[in-house]
Amino acid sequence: MAPARIITISSGPDRDAPIPASDARHENQWYNQDFDGYRITEQPLHAKRHIRMICVGAGAAGLQIAYKAERLLENVELQIYEKNHDIGGTWLENRYPGCTCDIPSHSYQFTWEKNPNWSHFYSSSEEIWRYFKHVSTKYDLEKYVKFNTKVQSARWDEDAGMWRLIVIAAGGSQFEDECEVLVNGSGILKYGPFLVEACSAR
Repeated sequence: MAPARIITISSGPDRDAPIPASDARHENQWYNQDFDGYRITEQPLHAKRHIRMICVGAGAAGLQIAYKAERLLENVELQIYEKNHDIGGTWLENRYPGCTCDIPSHSYQFTWEKNPNWSHFYSSSEEIWRYFKHVSTKYDLEKYVKFNTKVQSARWDEDAGMWRLIVIAAGGSQFEDECEVLVNGSGILKYGPFLVEACSAR
């Protein structure tokens, strides 16, 4: 008996097919109608568009996002703004005597970079920072980070579908940035003033 043929299909777009511009006229005039401000775009199903993502803070959340975005996301441009001179967030800033994490060290770590060499059950802030620094160096995550750069404010532009940010650079100069996805990784105890404006704009 001849082996059965296996037929495979895919609902994904043909990557070799040319994609017309979003404002291109269709040969069928029906598609060129104005449906109450909505127009059918000429692009394949599941076509991905470029997305810009900004993360505020290069602590645990920022490092996790950088690692995962690089490996799981496509066509996403990531920028992390960190107000300090180095990664680590609260574990960089807090060095008071007895500063430790109240979560056991074997639980307070990334699942993709486990550390079997914690010196204490509840590790110190400095040891936790050294772990984060090891992670950022090993996986080259700091290439996404601009240090000594602070997000002053963030406002949601409903019409454009974008976040509008005002950012203060290391030298004190101010510039604007924008993104489709904004992640607040500034820390639960370190809410910045930009959140107040962002929430009031909703």
